[in-house]
Amino acid sequence: MSDALRDHLAAGRKAWVSITGLTLKRPWSIVPFLWYAIPSKMQADRAPGMLRADVREIAGVRHTLTVWRSREDMLAYIHSGHHKRALAAFTRFFDGTTYGYETADIPDWGRARALWEQNGRPYTPPRRRVAADRA
Repeated sequence: MSDALRDHLAAGRKAWVSITGLTLKRPWSIVPFLWYAIPSKMQADRAPGMLRADVREIAGVRHTLTVWRSREDMLAYIHSGHHKRALAAFTRFFDGTTYGYETADIPDWGRARALWEQNGRPYTPPRRRVAADRA
């Protein structure tokens, strides 16, 4: 556990945990996966509010386990920079399931995987807004 995470929890605050599992739609999707995943992980490591960012492959599923000061910090990250570009390309190359929740009990990988399997929901990108004045 990082010092920042330990201090956050020691102060009696909860954190936002996000667990994601991603699979490739086709074997060649590994190229875009690496194209998006590496810069997104580097962005996560520097993101405001980031307390922990781990990645792991379990049973052929590429997982992230991230811990944030707040849900708002996590949302600011996912809708910016490299991660925003990765989301825009998501449905072309990947399938994924996510689960996020607030807690003071940060899971290890075994517990995180179980929570993801029990509670994860398929990721669907937000719909683009269409201007009302378009015909």
